[in-house]
Amino acid sequence: KIFPAYKRIEEDVHILRADVRYDWDGLEMENNFLAEWFDLETRRHEASPMNFSVVPDTFTTIGETHDSFQLSNTFSLQKEIKDWWLLSGGYYYSYSDADAAFEQATADASGDGVVGQHWSSQPIVLDWHAHMFNA
Repeated sequence: KIFPAYKRIEEDVHILRADVRYDWDGLEMENNFLAEWFDLETRRHEASPMNFSVVPDTFTTIGETHDSFQLSNTFSLQKEIKDWWLLSGGYYYSYSDADAAFEQATADASGDGVVGQHWSSQPIVLDWHAHMFNA
């Protein structure tokens, strides 16, 4: 027996990037910036017969979400003092923020909850910063 099911996926990605390089009297400066926003939402509906009947008596809905924001920036300087002597330095910054969640519920044809698969998660959260210097 094959019962109806469908899945809906919504995904949005936005990327902003800027790369700048400048040379001033032998001093090379460079900055690279990247920001990314990501949003994913998935929803799935399935007919799930509990008593192996011809007509499905329960329906399972599964929802998943994931949102994230990532940012990184690098800045570097370098200057050649002599043929054998190069001064350089840099800075790197990175930030990441994300969360995800999951929910599953089983209901009858009228939408009332019934015995079956019922799962949910607390939001899974990531918040991360990094600073790095070099010379």
